[in-house]
Amino acid sequence: MFRRRRRIGIGFKTTLAGGGNVRLAWIKLTDLMRFVRSWAPKVMSTLASFAIPPERYADFPPLQR
Repeated sequence: MFRRRRRIGIGFKTTLAGGGNVRLAWIKLTDLMRFVRSWAPKVMSTLASFAIPPERYADFPPLQR
């Protein structure tokens, strides 16, 4: 979403299952960035726990350098 030439948010449309009701919503970019910054450490630690350790890269040919 724009205000003049400046991006101010992201709009999205959802259709609810069952009744087919359509909902329009938007989120400000500043609110989205605040959310991302607050959750980034938790997401990164969770992703790191699923990472393949470098010593096992040989077991996965696409990961070899």
